[in-house]
Amino acid sequence: MENNIIIGSGAAGMAASLALRGALVIDAGLRLDSSLAVRAASLGQVAHRDWTDQDIHWLQESMTPSSRGVESKLYFGSDFPYRMNTTGVTWDIHSGYRPSLAFGGLSSVWGASVLPFWHKEVMEWPIPSTSWDAHYRAVLRETGLAGVHDSLSEIFPLYHSEPEVLAESNQAKKIRERMDRSREELTRSGFRWGRSRLMVRAREKSDLVNRLSYQSGNPPSHAQSCVQCGMCMYGCPYDLIYSSRKSILRLAKEGKIRYQSGFAVEGFREWPDRVEVWGKCIETGHNWKNNARRLYLAAGTLSSTALVLGSPSVPTKSAQFLDSQYFSVPLFLIGPTLKVRNESLHTLAQLFLEILPGSISSRLIHLQIYTYNDMIYRLLAQKFGPFLRPIESIMGNIEGRLVFLQGYLHSDDSGAMKMSLDFRTDGSQRVSVDAQANPRSRQVIRSVLMKLFRHIGQTGFIPIWPMLQIGLPGRGFHSGGSFPMSLASEDGKNTSDLLGRPLGLKRVHLVDSSTFPSIPATTITLAAMANAHRIATLAGQLKP
Repeated sequence: MENNIIIGSGAAGMAASLALRGALVIDAGLRLDSSLAVRAASLGQVAHRDWTDQDIHWLQESMTPSSRGVESKLYFGSDFPYRMNTTGVTWDIHSGYRPSLAFGGLSSVWGASVLPFWHKEVMEWPIPSTSWDAHYRAVLRETGLAGVHDSLSEIFPLYHSEPEVLAESNQAKKIRERMDRSREELTRSGFRWGRSRLMVRAREKSDLVNRLSYQSGNPPSHAQSCVQCGMCMYGCPYDLIYSSRKSILRLAKEGKIRYQSGFAVEGFREWPDRVEVWGKCIETGHNWKNNARRLYLAAGTLSSTALVLGSPSVPTKSAQFLDSQYFSVPLFLIGPTLKVRNESLHTLAQLFLEILPGSISSRLIHLQIYTYNDMIYRLLAQKFGPFLRPIESIMGNIEGRLVFLQGYLHSDDSGAMKMSLDFRTDGSQRVSVDAQANPRSRQVIRSVLMKLFRHIGQTGFIPIWPMLQIGLPGRGFHSGGSFPMSLASEDGKNTSDLLGRPLGLKRVHLVDSSTFPSIPATTITLAAMANAHRIATLAGQLKP
């Protein structure tokens, strides 16, 4: 019998692995298609200046932009992070969120933006806000952090003693410096801003050879730090954007955990002295079973919740999810930035902009600004079509004036999702997930854009309101709260205790965002990792 089994190799599963020496990590472990991995690795093992036009075209064509953005962020053109297993649970999803069976979960395709939760927005949670600090530091020691000490540090500590620094794009620098010149007025109006914080490797490390975790055999990467090739949106050939699969591979190689992929986990049952967990081998379809003294569910909020609802140990078969409403809008810059198409830069978030609680909302609103990437040129080329060549001379001016904003609201201002589980006559499970919109979301987003309009002179940009996109609940993948932590269980409500144990279970711990009592607007992954590390650390100290 195992001491500890962790289900899931995503960000939360990795963080729990750091705290549970010797744990067995199990998941389906879907990986990048072999042919795509080989092609990507061929680029990741040479200098980006040696990439051919054909190589760059292959990367760029892996996603096609439109005026509505991209439907799903792919990884070198593959949708493997979203593929569903054809056996076991049948999913019927009518929301923006999708579960992941990938090795590394959704950390394969995320934007790498990280912020801790603002302490004022977790003060009502049943754990002290200061209890997060050590766990933020523990996970950031593992993942690394690219960021700087600036005014954002006043409300969002870095929690890292030696953060790395990524170069700032020219557009981002102009926006930030303009806002800095109007700091007094913008601060009085409730704005806070600063450089983005990213889990991206930005500094050479002579003591560690970076390896390509998406390719079998994990060959060395040519680059030790970001080369600013501008291809971030498609998947980094040098594997410099953090994915939890990198840590899982390292921990397994060093013998600190064991990792087994290829298993679809279908259920568990808690007994007085153990937890029985079972599923199927994806390749053979054979049944699989194991036992552990403790089970940690880190499969992502949808999958973890479905496992709890499907357990014979749990009577309830439905759950409500909280969400952080996602929206996006292009911004038009008052002043152009020239030659952005030829600039060396990364294309992840460049700036974070916060709107503190006030007249718009009683909760903080989080905005991320993305500057130029080649999709802007490709989208303009689509729009102008045969007229592109005659206006090519002014395209540079248009490109230099366009950036992109993504925004998130607190769950109080957002929609939700509902999950229902049914058992079919053959014993299989059907899980339905339905979005539930909140009319207040649109009102708050409208107020955000109006506030930005009122400060055009201080920010230097204008939201292009007709191109506003508001996602379905779950579209931003900042969701959770299906079993919120509580000091005491409440009849008729799905709750968990402070160690993530849902509905009175003693040996089963939810360690992903399923336990969050609310979903603040700031990025969710770092907090999910810190909470997973906290739960696993404390649960690991309990008697067997």
